[in-house]
Amino acid sequence: MSVNELKKLKEFLDEVIRPALAAHEGDLSLLSVEDGTVYLSFSGACAGCPAADYSTKQWIQEELCSSFPEYREVVIEHTVDQSLLDAARKILHHDT
Repeated sequence: MSVNELKKLKEFLDEVIRPALAAHEGDLSLLSVEDGTVYLSFSGACAGCPAADYSTKQWIQEELCSSFPEYREVVIEHTVDQSLLDAARKILHHDT
């Protein structure tokens, strides 16, 4: 992938996808692009959300693949968002 192609992909994510996720207090990270597959990771409220795993992932894939025919698939890598870990620690330690 060329630097220009990567820039276009990042701009697309910033302009089209991120605003919709931000409306639900979520975000994503671009992890990698390999053999026509775009690997993403959700963060914020989207991390671990069943809707994000199914309908949102499908929407992202449709938008991305229609705008960039060289991409065939979007894969969501599941990670634990640091903000969720911090919130869990506060609850466990009874911090306010």
